Amino acid sequence: MMAGLGNDKYAIAYSGIRERTPQVKALALSVRDGAPYIPFSLETVANRSYPLAGRCTLPQPGAAGKPQLDPEIAEFLRFI
Repeated sequence: MMAGLGNDKYAIAYSGIRERTPQVKALALSVRDGAPYIPFSLETVANRSYPLAGRCTLPQPGAAGKPQLDPEIAEFLRFI
């Protein structure tokens, strides 16, 4: 998709940060009129200031506050 996007000057798409190519640029976005534009970068995605940065929630089985998962699985979920 990104290769095709880079060959069409009128194209626009939404993708992850790792799919960028030299022919494609990321856009700085604003959350509303008059607000500052926030550049697309690893830092602004990680700190959730980029307007299209999302959060992934993963439900876990078991009662709140009680460990129900294998410790290795719990660590993997924390990592991702």
